[in-house]
Amino acid sequence: MIRQKDVITIRMPYPNIHSRLAKKAHMYICKKHDIESEYELIKCQSYKTKDLPYLNHRIIEDADIRRNPFNHRSLIDCDKLFLCQNINISDVFLTSKRRDVCSDLYDDIINELNEDGFDTISLPAEDMKCINDVL
Repeated sequence: MIRQKDVITIRMPYPNIHSRLAKKAHMYICKKHDIESEYELIKCQSYKTKDLPYLNHRIIEDADIRRNPFNHRSLIDCDKLFLCQNINISDVFLTSKRRDVCSDLYDDIINELNEDGFDTISLPAEDMKCINDVL
């Protein structure tokens, strides 16, 4: 099972199961995993300047194996949090270079999330299971 600070690569049915995000896996940082089948995830994506105007709260993080498993400069979206319930995310989804982000980066992410709050997006377990074969 994944745990807090872990980074996974997974598909998300957002805004729906037919969207671009649902077709391509992205990296997500596990903010919280309190109960066996409930996770809070934060999206990471390749850094693109065109995405900056759409995000109020974000962290731009360079690839650095001492801090994160990213292959390129990345944008961490701190405007929203994905809530996944009634699923079990196994270690199969963990990133391979490093399983987690360092404590300093994780603390920065939590501080940015808490700056003005964030949107929580609940994802249907059935949709998560449908697009990710091993859930």
